[in-house]
Amino acid sequence: MAKSKRQREEREKRKKISAKKYTETSGKSQTGLKLPDGVKQFKFLKAGRYYIDIIPFTASSKNPDVNEGEPYFVRTYYVHKGFSEDYKSIVCLRKTFDKPCPLCNFRTKLIAKNPERVRSERGAPQTLAEKLYPKTRQLWNVWDRQDKESGVQVFEAAYNKSFGEKIAAYVSASCEEAEAEGKESEDEFFADPIDGKTIVVTTTEDTYDGRKFFQPTSITMKDRESPVPTSVLKKAPSLDEILEMNTMSAKDMEAYVNGTLSSTTAIATDDDEDEDDEFDEDEFENDEDDYDDEDDYDDVDEDDEQDEDEDEDYDDEEEDYDEEEDEPVSRKRKAPPKKTTRAKAPAKKTSKPAKKSRRNSDDDDLPF
Repeated sequence: MAKSKRQREEREKRKKISAKKYTETSGKSQTGLKLPDGVKQFKFLKAGRYYIDIIPFTASSKNPDVNEGEPYFVRTYYVHKGFSEDYKSIVCLRKTFDKPCPLCNFRTKLIAKNPERVRSERGAPQTLAEKLYPKTRQLWNVWDRQDKESGVQVFEAAYNKSFGEKIAAYVSASCEEAEAEGKESEDEFFADPIDGKTIVVTTTEDTYDGRKFFQPTSITMKDRESPVPTSVLKKAPSLDEILEMNTMSAKDMEAYVNGTLSSTTAIATDDDEDEDDEFDEDEFENDEDDYDDEDDYDDVDEDDEQDEDEDEDYDDEEEDYDEEEDEPVSRKRKAPPKKTTRAKAPAKKTSKPAKKSRRNSDDDDLPF
């Protein structure tokens, strides 16, 4: 009994893992995502319902969302993708790590040389400058309730129009509803090791270029049927380290840009031009809602998928596009509109007896 009381006291003191900030802000891969030995990649392999728990990891000093040593549940990053047959994608050093990015600098040179080719006509193939715009990707640690034997798997996906955006929309709407009633949303802490939720993902079959894939179409959250075992929590890989594994070095990226990429586009990359051509965010950055669009076809083919422009809003807001008049992109992501992607709200609970059953018997041994 004394142990149970102590656990309750420790639990009250413990800072739960919140997703509220995520709703407000929210590598090199030639043959697929590189993962640590023994870690599997999670994918939606059929149409139907998936019951998954998001498992937090301990952040490194390079994590932009939380302090080093704190637990977090997602690693957002940015890639240049769909522009080359040599690489499926290359992590953007500028937007991901706030470091100089040779590919961003190369894009600047393209724009400076031929600014009228920044944006393609509606329905026309993307220009190289469009393809090189960094797109938002995310890494998640997932424990599949229907495949517990696989342990913690890593899920890699787009944010826009995909899993991450639907999570942000659901949690944002739940928090707004709870705050209007003067309460705290339980869904805000869906990734918490003790008070977290199981995410119910409904997927449907779709096709792209004659190939079949399964896309998440709706998301809801429910109480976990049982606690996530501490042994599972302890095996969660560091998403910061996995991102590092899949990131090309600046030196290698510079060599690729100055060699293969430049030779195919006839863009000069002499050292004496570097200073003039350094990425100018104020002059050449575009509005994120206008350019930062993800294709819905991420999981069709790992080895030879080509990015497709599926954002039909490119020309809606600015028929006469002027690159120099765009505002710099914000590094913080706005929460998506509630009504467009909000899944059906979970049933309200009148009491909280389930919280006791969600506690592990060895809570005092949690890795966070």
